[in-house]
Amino acid sequence: MNKERVRENPVKKVKAPKGAQPGEAINPLNEEQVPNFLEHAKNDRHFQLWLTFLGTGCRSEELLALKRMKLVLILVLQTT
Repeated sequence: MNKERVRENPVKKVKAPKGAQPGEAINPLNEEQVPNFLEHAKNDRHFQLWLTFLGTGCRSEELLALKRMKLVLILVLQTT
């Protein structure tokens, strides 16, 4: 077993992911903007993705990681 001590925090060397920075404002759609967005997106080939995004509040990385069956299940649950 190596009992050598860590002299420096290795996390300090990790770059933060791109996106909202701490303290940066996030501006979600309001209740009036959601139906307007969906109306304009209804013919988009990614409409189901947009609908799931708005209905779940997932971050884009989480949504893109969903498997097709999970996505179908989410859409079924949203419409019931």
